Amino acid sequence: NRKAAHEGDFTVEADRRAVSEMSRKALLGKLSSTATAADGGQLAHYRYFAACQEGFTGQPLGRRSAQEFLSYFRFPSLADAVEPAGFTGLACATLAGDLPMMRRLIRAKASPDAPLPPLAKVRQYGAWRCLHLAAHQGPRGEDALLTLLELRASPNLAETSGSSALGFCSTVKAVDTLV
Repeated sequence: NRKAAHEGDFTVEADRRAVSEMSRKALLGKLSSTATAADGGQLAHYRYFAACQEGFTGQPLGRRSAQEFLSYFRFPSLADAVEPAGFTGLACATLAGDLPMMRRLIRAKASPDAPLPPLAKVRQYGAWRCLHLAAHQGPRGEDALLTLLELRASPNLAETSGSSALGFCSTVKAVDTLV
């Protein structure tokens, strides 16, 4: 079962807050170190960690305006966020659980089935799709999983090793959604 540190079982509730704060500071350090990198691989890692920030640290999911979203994830324009290359805007919105932005990007012609670049540092290897990301998030990704299916993402596309999104599910609800 994949849980963020703050979702663990704590005997002392103050420990949960301390772990959440440590996680937040570590993630902010990671974001800072990847934010200024010019190459696409570092930008993809920045976008991944930025999208996971609220889920990793126990903060409520952020809802951003289109301009805030583009700026936060370092997309020069909506056209760049929709482009099916690199760590896409739809991948960012999926990991962030930003369902309205997911819908907006699909309306702007983002492909829910575009293969994403491998991110070996976070154990995401070749050709994951947004459905793989949502399924891999466990309970935090269930709404995004359903939204992607509603937006016509193909549940049968496999990543490089041959697994469809179903193979990435860690909750019964996610399995039921895909089946």
